[in-house]
Amino acid sequence: MKLIYKIIFTQTGFGVSLMRIVVGGIFFKAGAGKLFGWFGGYGLDAVFTYFQNLGIPFPVFNGYLVAITEFAGGLALILGFATRLTAFPFCIIMLIAIITADKDDPYYPLVLLMSSIALIDAGGGLFSLDKLLSRFKIFKKCL
Repeated sequence: MKLIYKIIFTQTGFGVSLMRIVVGGIFFKAGAGKLFGWFGGYGLDAVFTYFQNLGIPFPVFNGYLVAITEFAGGLALILGFATRLTAFPFCIIMLIAIITADKDDPYYPLVLLMSSIALIDAGGGLFSLDKLLSRFKIFKKCL
């Protein structure tokens, strides 16, 4: 139970909440573009081909994994739900993006990587479901 409390507990303020919402929105948009072709995205078939051209192993599996993680995880970040847990896979995705797709111009994924690390450290911020859930009696007993 203490682990659950550590995952959702947050004491940070407005700035972290704002960063979490923006980063979550970026990942949500990227995932929606990969899954459904929304927001100018090209859909899953293009993702599979792109991953195959980059030499990423199991391009279909990893394409689904990245698309679903970005879509669902982005939504979770926007809401501030399990922020620390949600931000971790984004670190892995951005590291792989830096190594494969963006090795010549790594600045955009590097900013998202550092933002994800900051969210793992800080939590969801003042305006998050994490903050709301940490107020419930069941989580206070974990202290």
